[in-house]
Amino acid sequence: MNVPESIEKPEDYHFCELMVLVPKDIEFEEVYTGREKNSWIISMLKEAARVPHHNESWLAVGHSLQATTDLEPYAEETEFSGCVVLPSVTFDEDFTEFYSEGRKINIYSLFPVYRNELEYKIENGYGKFLDLLIEANTKEVMDLERKNLLK
Repeated sequence: MNVPESIEKPEDYHFCELMVLVPKDIEFEEVYTGREKNSWIISMLKEAARVPHHNESWLAVGHSLQATTDLEPYAEETEFSGCVVLPSVTFDEDFTEFYSEGRKINIYSLFPVYRNELEYKIENGYGKFLDLLIEANTKEVMDLERKNLLK
């Protein structure tokens, strides 16, 4: 990824993988076309992974992404309009940081958010958003029925 020189140890952020933890009861079709129920979850993951390549940018903890430029939801079946890149609280550092061929690879978790949560994160910063997650005792595993953190 194209990490800014202003970042301390930019070489530690050149590579990452993204994950979404989904509960066992979420089902996916055998073939992905982008139109099936819950396919927005896979699309969210794929679109986020493309961001550094398409924008010559980078992703790391605290970055946020929106589903569309006008903050519409990912699909008709959900109200989630974006996601925030978070560190995993489920897996320890042995899983979320590893080296391959001398290169550090970080594994980050994508956390889907509602429009007003995304706007709050953008306006108030990652730290304040993280405070909301902690206060609500929010789990890393995706909850399609998760209550809005700001309502």
